Amino acid sequence: EHNPGSYLPAIDERSAVAMASGYSRTTGKIGVVSVTHGPGAANTVGPLIEAVRANDAVLLLTGDTPSNQPSHAQDIDLAGLFSATGAAFHRVRSSSQLVADITRALHFVDSMNTPMVLNIPVDFLTDDVDYGGYQRSELEHSRLQPTPDALDNALGALVQSSRPLVLAGRG
Repeated sequence: EHNPGSYLPAIDERSAVAMASGYSRTTGKIGVVSVTHGPGAANTVGPLIEAVRANDAVLLLTGDTPSNQPSHAQDIDLAGLFSATGAAFHRVRSSSQLVADITRALHFVDSMNTPMVLNIPVDFLTDDVDYGGYQRSELEHSRLQPTPDALDNALGALVQSSRPLVLAGRG
């Protein structure tokens, strides 16, 4: 059975990213958040930095100004803005690639356990797209896990050390 998820409204963009981040931390699943372009996207910077530092699996879908209106009143250099956060950034270039780009973004966020911003020009949102038979199996859980031999080697090195230093956490 396919469960498409739930929509939870937020008071503002900052809260929406914080909610997606919290969802990722508590469930181990990808938190997906959608915000509008311009100042709405800019409002996500603070909580996105926190999500990056915590290695939360968050996919931030941002609107962007229409691709045919480069001098739009809410036009902001989103790639430059989000580069300061440490999150990965990708701009969808064609509505025909939207499903593939979302699939790749979800796979990236899941496998790298780090936030990504997927920037979608608002004029693409009214286009018809070919769903293309996307299967959930294309996005099976793929986070890296050590092999039993690698764990055994690490444990051996730890046991043989006279003064081991263990740094642990989400970083």
